[in-house]
Amino acid sequence: MFIKLIKHSWIAFRRAHYFQKSLGIKLLIGFVVFIMLFYILMAGMALPGILQDIAPGQKAHEIIFSFLVFIFLADFFTRYFIQKIPAQKITPYLHYPVSKNSIASFFLARAWFSVFNVYLLIFFLPFFAFTIIPNISQQAFWYTIAGMLVLSGLNHSLVFFIKTNAGKSYTVKIFLILLIVAFAIYSWFYTGQVLNASLWLGNSLMNASAGVFAVLIVMIVFLQTLAKRNLKKGFYHLLESRQEEKISQKSTFAERLFLKVPVFGKYWDLEWKLITRNKRAKNNFYQFPVMFPLLILFFWWYPVDNIIQVLALLMLFVGSYGFFHLQFFLSWESRFFDFLASRNICFNDFVKAKFYFYSLLALIQFFIMLPFLFFIDVILILVYASVMIYTTGVGFFIMMYAGVNHSARIDPDQKAFFNFEGISGNQFLMIILVVLSIIPAMIIGYIVHADYGVYAVLLIAGIVSWAFHPVWIRKVADNFMKRKYSKLEKYRKD
Repeated sequence: MFIKLIKHSWIAFRRAHYFQKSLGIKLLIGFVVFIMLFYILMAGMALPGILQDIAPGQKAHEIIFSFLVFIFLADFFTRYFIQKIPAQKITPYLHYPVSKNSIASFFLARAWFSVFNVYLLIFFLPFFAFTIIPNISQQAFWYTIAGMLVLSGLNHSLVFFIKTNAGKSYTVKIFLILLIVAFAIYSWFYTGQVLNASLWLGNSLMNASAGVFAVLIVMIVFLQTLAKRNLKKGFYHLLESRQEEKISQKSTFAERLFLKVPVFGKYWDLEWKLITRNKRAKNNFYQFPVMFPLLILFFWWYPVDNIIQVLALLMLFVGSYGFFHLQFFLSWESRFFDFLASRNICFNDFVKAKFYFYSLLALIQFFIMLPFLFFIDVILILVYASVMIYTTGVGFFIMMYAGVNHSARIDPDQKAFFNFEGISGNQFLMIILVVLSIIPAMIIGYIVHADYGVYAVLLIAGIVSWAFHPVWIRKVADNFMKRKYSKLEKYRKD
């Protein structure tokens, strides 16, 4: 049965309508994944020497053991927001004597063959080979690798238990959030104890402690059993790749609030509905709060004097949700284009409302971050504000101006991971263009030799773009109106 299910999954993937169309994108994504894994491998090979220079009196593998809990906590967050349950149509099997137990077991087994269960191992293999084998033994090295696999499997099982627990997912998520917050608070005040406990766990795995391995394996088996039970209970809801979700038509407080805003309120209401009432857009939006702890950790650990070296990365954060959503601009509305084209809408206000909406999200993020920036280092307020104003001013301008020509269609209710609908080379070119746009500002900042000159140039460029935003938004709207009917035909054909 497993062989037949694997064969059916491959045939469904191979015969999908988008397979030939997006073959180049698949190869490009595969190449990018390969490059990322290569960098992870290089990090595992280079880090032992770096740690030896930084802390010559400590063993490199013990330093990693001390942060093992935090490494796998970060791995859990990555899995939670990106790793998906394998989906497949199950309707064809309903007419055959195929048990739910067989299909649930197949999907749980299939889920183990994921890049998320490999990428940390690619880092740990060279790192521990260079640190444990020469100093301890080859046997201890293999015990350690086995321990890393078990910890990775525990994260994998926990994420699948949460995502298959459809009936009580809200309760489980609230409990998990409270548990993580409690751990973060405890780690803040008792950092030494947490590091020692993490070191003990790593040493126990390296020394092949039967009790530790047994507890971890029992937890994996228990979570896998619960996940299998959840799959069987929510069989059709969880395993169908195109299940219909019931959307509440009741207006939310945010929607009622947006409708009270003059001129732009009705467009903000549509934008909010698009984000919160569609699966793909909603999943992207839920990643937005994760930026706050990441930003705090970034500013806390990264030297202020060296932040200029990672301005391109910082743009991804301070641009907020708009940096990602505006890459597609009109493609999110492709399914609703008949609605837009058949109504007397002022497209200048429509485009301007989008610009204000995503700039407002970036501003809200800035105000939330403001007390943390003030506490860490006051100068970070200038750094953050200049990059934010530049990203929302110049960056959003580039995205929206180029986005008018971006005619790919997106299903906002379809999962995003390995869904190639709407992906094109324009998306990657747009990101590169926005990132490279900071180079002239960096050059001018270095030429003037002023303190924080680069941030001053970014701030001025952003303010200028904001000052002239009615002009370029009018140009974007005019370009859109010229292409409205050709886009309408394009979206209908697709």
